[in-house]
Amino acid sequence: MTSPETTGTGPPEGAWQRISPLAVVFFMLRGLRALGSQFVYLIPPLFVARNQIGERLGAFLWLVALLPVLGTFWCGLVWLRYRYRVGPDRIEIRSGVLFRKQTHVPFDRIQNIHIEQPLYFRLFGYCSLRLDTAGSSQGEAHLVAIRLDRARELRTNLLATKKPIRAPEEDLDEEREVVLNRRSLGDLTVHGLTNNRIWLFVGVLVPFLQRIGDAIPSYLKESGVDFQLPTSAMDQSRVALALTAVGFAVLVISGLLLFSIMGSILTYYGYTLSRAGGRYSCRAGLLTKKEFGMPTRRLQSIHYRQSWLDLVLGRVNLLLKQNSSGLPEPPGVEKSDQLLVPSVTPDEAWDLIADAMPDSAMRNIDFHAPSKRLINRYSLWAIWPALACVASVVIALPLVVSLGCLALAILVVVVSWLRWRRWGYAFDDEFIYIRRGLIGVEYLCFERYKLQQIGYASSPFLRRHRSLNLQFVLASESIYLPYVDRSTIAPLVDRSLYQVESSGRSWM
Repeated sequence: MTSPETTGTGPPEGAWQRISPLAVVFFMLRGLRALGSQFVYLIPPLFVARNQIGERLGAFLWLVALLPVLGTFWCGLVWLRYRYRVGPDRIEIRSGVLFRKQTHVPFDRIQNIHIEQPLYFRLFGYCSLRLDTAGSSQGEAHLVAIRLDRARELRTNLLATKKPIRAPEEDLDEEREVVLNRRSLGDLTVHGLTNNRIWLFVGVLVPFLQRIGDAIPSYLKESGVDFQLPTSAMDQSRVALALTAVGFAVLVISGLLLFSIMGSILTYYGYTLSRAGGRYSCRAGLLTKKEFGMPTRRLQSIHYRQSWLDLVLGRVNLLLKQNSSGLPEPPGVEKSDQLLVPSVTPDEAWDLIADAMPDSAMRNIDFHAPSKRLINRYSLWAIWPALACVASVVIALPLVVSLGCLALAILVVVVSWLRWRRWGYAFDDEFIYIRRGLIGVEYLCFERYKLQQIGYASSPFLRRHRSLNLQFVLASESIYLPYVDRSTIAPLVDRSLYQVESSGRSWM
């Protein structure tokens, strides 16, 4: 059997195909990532056995040197046993060495088609193709180390098989693809500054915090800051300590920001969002280039997000959510069923919203605030610092303790008021709009006919004041709305359920 990966010709329909030997590299790196994620659990037994390892250091080093050889041999076996074939209505994959596995993915169950090109694939014109199926974390197909032109051909053919259930205006036409947005290096730098990728770096440092804490006093002492100086020399020591602390803080913050910016550039370099007929396409990545597509009919909700720093810099993160595939994602990584447009200007964001949901009035609609009694619920947390303040006065604790507890109680009340101030809701004949946030703000909207469930919860306190907590369930997420007046809920729920029942419009 001749492989199309080497001849460049199309494969015979229904024939089993072998992937490129480059897949061995992919399997090795995937294994290293899995091992790295579990390495923290290996630290305690290695620490306990450090004396035994020291006594048998030669054997231990031989074992460490042998592991890459065994890993390469195993990955070679995985590649030899990996086959796939494309049938008239499904893709089948055979894999596994000790335990054989065969995966069948019907074309009509495929929701998302992802093309990824790590650097070692891009050098040779290969890629990996991932097909996400509806609502399952176990039924996806992953074709690795196939030719890029072959992957794009498969993607085109898979989309073509869905044409009978597609609206006529959603016909895929690559020649009519229109670029909607691009992100420059300056935009990605701003995105790195305004997003929390620095916490990934902080998470990496957590196991080493104790060692860092032990090293700081030694470093300060070597720098001339001596905590054992007599009182007459402490003033100079305190000044040096303060200057050193400020310098160290600036150094750490600068390093974290640089890490965040680098992560943003690596992830979104060359970001291009385009539209062809009824389908969005997103391409981005520096080392690993990714192509992600989303049919417009499957768009569930749009989120217009601004953190406090985004408000200062005048930027918006626009998130387009589609039907959730049920696939787990690593922490800190955007989910594969979400399309993020990073750090656009407000005008660019509103233009993209108008393209995705032309009838949405989110930009100009007036929001209704929930009941002010919501402030009381949030402010209940202020009781504990207030009681601590009273207790500190009764038992004659230092004044600073009482003032600190009082300040904390006041802060909780202020945050409660800000939180209530951000909440808002509105609706028209087609859409429901929600506003939420604290210092930053998020606007979101969705079409009523795409609702899966509407739930509400009550309590004696809420019933007394004729209020309810609402929950809207979409195929992509669950949206919570607290303390809504009961007289507003009835027409909202009735009209929404009527549209779900009567519209007959498909969004799958």
